[in-house]
Amino acid sequence: MTFKKQHFYKKTVLLITLIAIIFSFFGCQRKESAEELYASGEKYFKAQDFYNTIETLNKVEENNLKKEKEANRYYMIGYSYWQLKRFDTAVEPLEKADKLEPNNEEYMITLARVYNINDNIDKAEEYYSKVTKVNNKNEKAYENLGSIYIKKNQPKKAIAYLKKAIDIYPEYANAYGNMAIAYDMLNDKEMTNYYLKKAKSLGYNNLPAIRDIKNKE
Repeated sequence: MTFKKQHFYKKTVLLITLIAIIFSFFGCQRKESAEELYASGEKYFKAQDFYNTIETLNKVEENNLKKEKEANRYYMIGYSYWQLKRFDTAVEPLEKADKLEPNNEEYMITLARVYNINDNIDKAEEYYSKVTKVNNKNEKAYENLGSIYIKKNQPKKAIAYLKKAIDIYPEYANAYGNMAIAYDMLNDKEMTNYYLKKAKSLGYNNLPAIRDIKNKE
């Protein structure tokens, strides 16, 4: 092989190697699709890895998923913020999820909880009420409505909702505890003690509420 042919051969091999390296590099840098990111985010969510859930699902550009998955993406982001106690930040993605799927019971009740935590009582009341229209057997929605009306100083209304919760789930400790609080607000000692005793027998341990009731005896 002549010197020129050897030189040409070496340059050709070098060029081919360089091209292979470039393609390999850009292949590694391939952008993950919306579906791939969604699947990864969902795995993090199921594993309760909320930091990585948020980081991964926020990389998905809007409207690159089907409506159902887009709604669930927002829900998982909002739920994750809630679990990380970033309550204000949780509201917007949960509202987007609810807008995309307005009759989703899980989305609504989670949004209601976050509104309640953020002291947006009127919105919490609105969404818990919506839940009962979608599912009139959701005891948590009725119990939380009872709790809201206690906060609003409307014990009679609270009792009506709490009774519905207990009718659905007769061993609902928090519902009995809130019934005791509501009757205490009405100065009905007999009913207060009855419901407090029942609540405690079911594991109710809201010590501030119990102490407040006991201090009035």
